[in-house]
Amino acid sequence: MKKLIALLLSVSVAAGISVPCLTQITAYAETTVSSSDESGDIETETETETPAPDEDTSLTEETAAPTATEDYSGVDNPEDEDTEMGGGVTSSNGEAGAAGGLGFFGSKFPDCRGHWAEEIIVKCTENKFLDGYDDGNFYPDNPVTASEFAKIFSAWRGSFYQITEGYWATPYIINMLDDKIFEAGDYSDYDAPMTRAQVAKAVINSLKSEYFPQNLNKYKAMIPDISDVDESYSDYLTKAYMAGIMSGYDDGTIRPNAPVTRAEVLSVIDRAVNPDTRVIPDAVSAAASDTPEMYTFYTAAVQVRRSNNAASMNYRLHSKNSQYMTENDDASGLKMSEETQGVNGFAVLFRYDLTDILKREDKLKSVSLVVNHESWGTADLGLFYNEHKISSTDWNNTAYMQVINNNAVAAADKAGYNAVVDNLMAQLPTWGDAQNAVPADKKTKPFAAAALENGQYIFNLDIKDLKAHMDDSNMVEFYLTTVNYDGYSETEENKPKIYLAGANAPQLFSTFDTDEEVSRTVRLLAESAAIEGGMLNKFGEGEDSYIENFRTDQKITYNFKASLAGRYKMRIYYSANVNSGGGTVTFDLNGSKFDHEFAQTGGWAYYVYEDLGEVNLKAGNNTLILTDKEVPNTYLINVKNIEFEKID
Repeated sequence: MKKLIALLLSVSVAAGISVPCLTQITAYAETTVSSSDESGDIETETETETPAPDEDTSLTEETAAPTATEDYSGVDNPEDEDTEMGGGVTSSNGEAGAAGGLGFFGSKFPDCRGHWAEEIIVKCTENKFLDGYDDGNFYPDNPVTASEFAKIFSAWRGSFYQITEGYWATPYIINMLDDKIFEAGDYSDYDAPMTRAQVAKAVINSLKSEYFPQNLNKYKAMIPDISDVDESYSDYLTKAYMAGIMSGYDDGTIRPNAPVTRAEVLSVIDRAVNPDTRVIPDAVSAAASDTPEMYTFYTAAVQVRRSNNAASMNYRLHSKNSQYMTENDDASGLKMSEETQGVNGFAVLFRYDLTDILKREDKLKSVSLVVNHESWGTADLGLFYNEHKISSTDWNNTAYMQVINNNAVAAADKAGYNAVVDNLMAQLPTWGDAQNAVPADKKTKPFAAAALENGQYIFNLDIKDLKAHMDDSNMVEFYLTTVNYDGYSETEENKPKIYLAGANAPQLFSTFDTDEEVSRTVRLLAESAAIEGGMLNKFGEGEDSYIENFRTDQKITYNFKASLAGRYKMRIYYSANVNSGGGTVTFDLNGSKFDHEFAQTGGWAYYVYEDLGEVNLKAGNNTLILTDKEVPNTYLINVKNIEFEKID
């Protein structure tokens, strides 16, 4: 019968047949429905607001402890090795954990006390997302079916249904199909256990506005058993892994074809719905940003613009995944860079997790927010704390955003947009209101301000002040806008455009006392370079190494590390013979390009140092690429080394 329903639902969606759609209901709204197993038709009756359902309502569709009919004996117990839920004390025999009594988190289920997922199970059962069985147990390690997943996910988002007749899961499944979380044809039997690959596809489909890079190959290479799954699921699994939603097992595998358990699915959905709970694997972070732990990428950022025009009410939600962006993403409406100007009502709300910084607070020397300037104006920028209740779900909700003409703007109900704008205007009442601008001495002062210098805004922050404004999860939120938030700065066009995504997105930069000597000089020897093209050659070793015959259509690449981020003086040690050397070379340092013209030095063996100006280096990995701008085939340049010296 359930297979027939799956077929009917799939056919109706694929063929475009109209199936009565159940509207998603706000938290703890309850809909009474009746459904027919035979036809798949659903009648929707009166919708009424009710309190949270009691434990004896239809939320508990199970009447006896389920048992798996398939043979899963070859699959290791996830609680033994699965690290995606944080590990913890195991208890697979139904006995109390080491804490005794009610276990560590007060679970009412004997078989969950001391279980690695006890905390999330307690949270979900208290919120009525699902419940245990009539024998008093929860059975956390039993498999989950697609119909059960549909109910749990719908309940998590606040949709509950009182079923009067027919198949209990029909409205939940239609909810998933309507929202394109399930796709027609995905399941032949909604009562069969779901695999981890199927769960990955469902949760990634639910993340409507999150950014993922188009080329996932380097991330797939991090998952040893990614080839075990059908290719149609490999992208979904990789994205779930990248986003920190499914982190895998201790042996590195993700086990795509294994059945997902009740405990696992709760943690996976929690991470999908609440971005702050995600744990991005270290390998993913390193591959994405090439930055050491002293850089802290935001957990979320929302850019808004005050306007009465719906198409101009920007609501651009950037998640951690935005650090992977390399260009504007039309599908999500997200931009690599955005303008920031108070009089035009542009501001960004940032959310940062201070946990990693606080782990070494005793060694902490400084914390700063580094905002990179992209173009346009140079107005001073300021930071203002979000003084209202910090929430990990309100303005993180991707349902608050829609895409119009490749631009992310507020959704039709403007709920998320209004929350962000109203909170800001409670602190800055004239933000974006030039007609009612207040004098400078009457304006609300930012807790930190910065002027544009060397292409960056650097805000020096006080860790004690940040801690005073963070929540119990070590999250802190603050707004970025112009200091002159209700007037123009110097000229009407003086609105800065800053990077909000990619490697240059705003990050907290922390320095620590490591009791180790840190080098202030970086020296690139010729032997460490990668060379491409024609007559280009490398000779010698160490200090005596050099690159010979640099000219048209050739490239020299250096990948190197710097201990300290900041401003450096750059110079090159080169030679260019009279009448046959010189030309203009393009230098690309971490994406920032400049040209330099090389003069003739008097002979191939006559090397000289030449200053190339001041540049920025990142702490950690950096890349320098030399290509010809105008080096004639008859001209050549030889290079020995390149040096960077830190500027105080």
